[in-house]
Amino acid sequence: MMPTLTVGLRQVGGNSQIVLSARGEMTASRLLEGRSCAEAMKLIRIIFNLCPAAQSTAAAVAMGLAPEDDADFRIAVETLREHALVMLREWPSALGRQPEFVAMGGLAAAHASGRLDDLEYAIFRDRSDVVLRNFETWMTASGASVAADLATVAGWPKEPGRITVEHDPTFIGRVLRHPALQRIINAEGVTLFARMAARVIEAASLFEEIRSGDIATRYGVVRTGEAWVEAARGRLTHSVRLRNGLIESYCITTPTDGMTGDGTFLETLLRSAFQAPAAIRRQQIGIAMTCADPCLPVVWEDEALHHA
Repeated sequence: MMPTLTVGLRQVGGNSQIVLSARGEMTASRLLEGRSCAEAMKLIRIIFNLCPAAQSTAAAVAMGLAPEDDADFRIAVETLREHALVMLREWPSALGRQPEFVAMGGLAAAHASGRLDDLEYAIFRDRSDVVLRNFETWMTASGASVAADLATVAGWPKEPGRITVEHDPTFIGRVLRHPALQRIINAEGVTLFARMAARVIEAASLFEEIRSGDIATRYGVVRTGEAWVEAARGRLTHSVRLRNGLIESYCITTPTDGMTGDGTFLETLLRSAFQAPAAIRRQQIGIAMTCADPCLPVVWEDEALHHA
């Protein structure tokens, strides 16, 4: 059964507070036990339709097999696709407007040179190097819907959704050193706007990498039997123990695992966003959810949906 993330409300000291609960179990790890590495690799390519390049690369490296020659490239492309989906579909939905369906039509072939340029223009209305060089000017002058969404959130109260955690499970750590993001965080902390800006900055960087062919390394070895991959949502790890050539145990830890559960990142983020003024609370909670982008179906209990 595919796990489902449920968002509910409970009363704490007379106040409503968001709570998360995950129901169901991801059985992928158990399905791999008792199989040879070659059998497991075939199964992994079938099981994972979300981030398949990241999952198959992590599995291969953990089992001591050679990943695909273009693994870094394929991970970069699927990361760009995920960022594009969030910006073109999830942000508009959270802010109460129609998703950019026409622009999303180019995602399947985003790595092809002509389609890459089309997707870039659909998102930014400009070149990605312009976004990276002068983020603030692009945001105010480009006319892009993505920039307008950023401007909307930039005008919200800063405190709801502003959280800093010791081990942030999202991708934001990969772009923290970008000057534009540093300026935002120095001015207001890790707000919802900062997290959205981080997604734009990484997407722009990925366009540049894919176009140039100079792809950053996106996977490696933690120790024998354990591998890491920088997947779309954050760091993914696979670990395996073999006995007599067969898999004795297998563990997959996804970025979503680090987000969910009582008192963890996503619950803290949503609780913070829930403190927004009533007029924009539903929008702030929606944007907060996009900042985490958990790879699980999300079900809102009626009371939580009513108060959002």
